[in-house]
Amino acid sequence: MDNLDLYEILGVTKDSSDAEIKKNYRKLAKEFHPDKNPDAGDKFKEISFAYEVLSDPEKRKIYDRYGIKGLQEGADGFSDGNAFFAQWFPFTAMGGHGREARGKAAQIVIRLEVTLEEMYNGNVAKTVEYKRTSFCSQCNGEGGPKECQEMCCHCNGRGRTESYLFLGVTTGETICTACHGHGTIIPEAMRCTTCTGKGLVEENVKREIVIEKGAPNMLKIPFVSEGNQGIQGSRGDLVVVLIQAEHPVFERRQNDLLMRNVSINITQALCGFIHCFKHLDGRNICITTKPGEVIRHNELKVLPTEGMPLRNNPFDRGDLLVQFSIQFPENGFATPEQLATLESLLPPREPFTMPPEAEEVQLVEIQPREDYEGRGAYGGMDDDDDYEGGPHFERVQCQTG
Repeated sequence: MDNLDLYEILGVTKDSSDAEIKKNYRKLAKEFHPDKNPDAGDKFKEISFAYEVLSDPEKRKIYDRYGIKGLQEGADGFSDGNAFFAQWFPFTAMGGHGREARGKAAQIVIRLEVTLEEMYNGNVAKTVEYKRTSFCSQCNGEGGPKECQEMCCHCNGRGRTESYLFLGVTTGETICTACHGHGTIIPEAMRCTTCTGKGLVEENVKREIVIEKGAPNMLKIPFVSEGNQGIQGSRGDLVVVLIQAEHPVFERRQNDLLMRNVSINITQALCGFIHCFKHLDGRNICITTKPGEVIRHNELKVLPTEGMPLRNNPFDRGDLLVQFSIQFPENGFATPEQLATLESLLPPREPFTMPPEAEEVQLVEIQPREDYEGRGAYGGMDDDDDYEGGPHFERVQCQTG
């Protein structure tokens, strides 16, 4: 399932617009709808799941960056991963019932947002609060008096029932909802009033998490047997996933850092400049260039060893990349005389001869799209039209002479 290509399922690409995705979904949904094609139920569910992800900007962004696994594990702060996957994959989603059916409770996954400063500096303690299930102390997890137990007729005493899955996942088992996995039931009048016969109760727990220096994004920190208690078997684990918060200045690329769009003007790009910024550890750093050292638009420069600390060797660091954005002056910034002086200082123009009988035209500013929507290559066509062939391929009846 991790290798599932949702774009391929809908017949689109990563560059497809929302309108194209919607159009292809409608077309495929009509073709494979169970009412029209009763044998295509699984295919219809695949299409529906793919559209559910790709039509949502947040889910699509996470899927593009991390794949299906990123949605499951709460990448980029996506907080509804467990609930979302439980709707589609109730036995495979993280936090589902698959492991409970085998005698061990599902692990609890908590997404903890951490700032880039905290990951850079490390040695930061944060507290997470969560709820977990534990055996009811009133009935010792039995749900009521043991002598009153009767075999559950829904699962024939197995504690598990079979359910059908899709998207390449075969038939699986889940805990019986009638007996909550016990295999036995207790008459309602005899059930424990504390846990209402389930044998489990919820408790609030706090856990301190220490952020290491250089901790990577999506790092999983496991805590064995600190999760949910299953009806049978051992207690599940707690897994804390570190989610790196977006930073207004720096973009992390594994062990390197990137400063985008450091804005300088054309004079600074040609004659040198000084640019100061505050690093993630609070240091003020000023970067300089020498006069005559030309900085080009979107060019990358590097400050060695000013990137992220390495997790296993915090005394070593990655690099800091700096990308420049050159700001050009407005029209009419200089007189003809000043322009002539400037041209004498710059590299000479390439020699040019106007071809004979050539038509000389002048470029103008681009107008907003709505001002000329009826003209040009598109001719006012609607991207979301549901017909095939477009306006130039309308069906006509051939005439016979």
